[in-house]
Amino acid sequence: VTIPPPPPPEPVRPPSPPPPDPNLRPWFGVSLKWLDDLDTGKKDAVGVVHEVVPDSPAAQAGIQVDDQMEYWEDFRLDSKKAWESKVKFIQIGDEVDIGIHRNHKDIRKRVLITGTLKARSGSRIIRSEGAIHTDN
Repeated sequence: VTIPPPPPPEPVRPPSPPPPDPNLRPWFGVSLKWLDDLDTGKKDAVGVVHEVVPDSPAAQAGIQVDDQMEYWEDFRLDSKKAWESKVKFIQIGDEVDIGIHRNHKDIRKRVLITGTLKARSGSRIIRSEGAIHTDN
């Protein structure tokens, strides 16, 4: 009597990733103020970093107060609406290439989106009445 060989072992499946923490939400970590562009005459067309939250994705990427936020990947950030159209769709784990203008230089920063507690404030309005030439 011949005994058949044992069946092949079941393939080992990698463990499933942990479910997202329901207490976390994605965040960027800056407050922007929107200034008029004196060069083009557009109102609220220049997003300037008013505050960078310590240890936030923006802080980790090296974004600083007074940086002008110009591009989200290749998308021009020329209004609060343009900024919000991008930031509202970020997900934890996203990497975003941000174009900023600082001290007369164009710089690119790679921002890795992380999570923060949902209890933290999502956004804040910075009242600003000002204008700026875009070549700071």
